[in-house]
Amino acid sequence: MPERTFQGAPLQGFEGQGRYRARGLSVRWLVTGANGMFGTDLRDVLAGHGYEVTGIGTADCDIRDLDAVRAVVQGYDVVVNAAAWTAVDAAEAKEPAAFVVNAVGA
Repeated sequence: MPERTFQGAPLQGFEGQGRYRARGLSVRWLVTGANGMFGTDLRDVLAGHGYEVTGIGTADCDIRDLDAVRAVVQGYDVVVNAAAWTAVDAAEAKEPAAFVVNAVGA
């Protein structure tokens, strides 16, 4: 079997999920920050490999709100938090709020 790659880099860690699909089971992925650069790329890669992927953005869930996060992750097998405060000037002006988004979450 040829090595699987994305943009020239080898994909590792996805092989085990084939066992679930072989048994007719689906692995459900949730990607927060799915409208950002990393989140968009991750959704594309996962979907390209046939995984069930849901992407959400800031408007869908405030990752600083524990109750909102608990509600949105229900029913997913894998959750990837790609949410981030990326507006550098605004992050410097509002450093405590940016820290909560980028480092703490809920």
